[in-house]
Amino acid sequence: MSTLVRGAAVRSLDSALDAALRRWRRRRMLRLLAVAVSAFIVVLLAVAIIVRSSGFDEGTIGTARLSLLAAALLLVAGALALAFAKRPARAEIARYVEEVDPGLDGALVTAADPRTADTAPALAARLGRDAAARAELAKGRRKEDVKADLVSAGTLSCAVALLAGMLAGGPPELRRAMSLLLAVPGSEQASALPFIQVEPGNINLPVHADLAVVATTGNFDASDAMLIVLRGGWETGLEERVGMAQDSDGRWTARLFDLDTLTDYHVEAGGIRSARFRITVSALPYVSQLDLAYTYPAYTGLAPDTVANGGDIAAVAGTSVQLSVETTIPAQAGRIVVEGADTVSLAVPDSGDRLVGSMTVRAPGFYRVELQSADGRWHPASLDYVIDVLPDAGPLVHMRRPGRDIQATTLEELYLEAEASDDFGVSSLELVYSVNGGDDQVVPLWRGGSPGRREVSAGHTFYLEELELQPGDLVAYHARARDADGVKGPKSAQSDIFFVTIRPFSREYRQGESGGMPGGQGGGEQPSDIVRVQREIVAGTYNASRDRSRAGESEFRERVATLALSQGRLEGEVRELVGRIQQRGFLSGDSTMVMLAATLDTASSAMKDAEA
Repeated sequence: MSTLVRGAAVRSLDSALDAALRRWRRRRMLRLLAVAVSAFIVVLLAVAIIVRSSGFDEGTIGTARLSLLAAALLLVAGALALAFAKRPARAEIARYVEEVDPGLDGALVTAADPRTADTAPALAARLGRDAAARAELAKGRRKEDVKADLVSAGTLSCAVALLAGMLAGGPPELRRAMSLLLAVPGSEQASALPFIQVEPGNINLPVHADLAVVATTGNFDASDAMLIVLRGGWETGLEERVGMAQDSDGRWTARLFDLDTLTDYHVEAGGIRSARFRITVSALPYVSQLDLAYTYPAYTGLAPDTVANGGDIAAVAGTSVQLSVETTIPAQAGRIVVEGADTVSLAVPDSGDRLVGSMTVRAPGFYRVELQSADGRWHPASLDYVIDVLPDAGPLVHMRRPGRDIQATTLEELYLEAEASDDFGVSSLELVYSVNGGDDQVVPLWRGGSPGRREVSAGHTFYLEELELQPGDLVAYHARARDADGVKGPKSAQSDIFFVTIRPFSREYRQGESGGMPGGQGGGEQPSDIVRVQREIVAGTYNASRDRSRAGESEFRERVATLALSQGRLEGEVRELVGRIQQRGFLSGDSTMVMLAATLDTASSAMKDAEA
């Protein structure tokens, strides 16, 4: 029986020690977690500062990410190794319990000592049973365990709060660096981080070559940018700072001239630094002088022109440009690479000291010269030069005489004069007229060859009697001119439209039997007012159609809507006038009123069609 008692006492003691071991491991794990997280945050801040100091250099960022990952793995592995180390001896666990619960008075340590069990089994059993019972009763009194757990939890919470605070409200550049380090590569967060893309990057150039550097910022704005150049490489430490200019596309550009040694460079903007790039120089052929010879299209009338030691091209479309290229050392071959167009080969003339080729200006863009070295490789041998297509504007035309609406009788002679001008020459000038809205009739005023004349003035005399006009008829006229563009086709322009109203020989108008037109004293539109308003609508329609391409579709639609509204309102007034004529009995016995009513009725129908 005594053996059974001793066995139960041992099991009770073991159970108490196991519970203490679990509490010890939990306390130790929480403390190690707090230490590991705090250490990781310290490492993160240190690495973020290094990344910020490097100007967010891509190479530094990659190394920093690997270092941060290694530190995290090392901290986790160390914490797990320490937390789940080999099981401590029974005596060590007993001492831990005695430390946090001094009220046991050493009973648990004595009972757990193997020597006690060997020398005094009965005493060991009695001490074990008593110690286990006292340890079970003392669970609620272990303030030291609770205090240690609270300290570890508080440390962990403060570390996490510090990290969250730095990510949410820390210095912008440090916050940006931490976000960059914690972002998963390829994720949306990583793609939204700032960067500077630099072209051309690493490159091999001929000795004494020039280089255009273009930088594009992403996911941040910068008020300025600086090109950092170290001729001779980073080892020399001889830093040269070159200011960069921003173009219309938001890119930053700068040029390096006369590169004769190994050169490293990068771009800084808004506190962000690009990756570092290297320019190596070799004994390769390069353009030392570039001469341009312009041959303009025949229609322009411009004489050929030459530009010595040029580069950028500015000419009207269709201009042929011959390039004469002088190189630093002989080249095997050469070519002109044009953006968005075919490559043009350069030929070696009989003299052998230059390469010659020609290209035709068709669209704006860029071009560069490439040369072939002795080993057969092609390489850029010049800067990227601009091709700028100068605009060929359409002609300007207007009526000089009479230049306004007029009235005339059927027997008058009417002289009309128009003039036109164009930047490269007018090819034709015409007078266009129509009677009472009929088909357009064209009278040639002047026709020239190619090149055309820059300014043209010509006129025409109308014998109105030959047009078989009647009083009240309306003649609309305007001038039309075309330029001499032989590349994209002639462009035309039209003057304002004007009207000739045919009046009777006598200004005495016959009145109806009622003493005047319906509504003459009581208000309403008179026929002369209707004609005036309709003439204004016709002129507005003509102007809207003529200016459509220049004004844009939105403004064109607004003009059309206004014209349609005016036409509809005028048509309603004509219908009211016809109704008043019929209501007041003017149609009985007055042939003029009958004709007038019929004319107004026909006009009303035409106005409805025009409104639609």
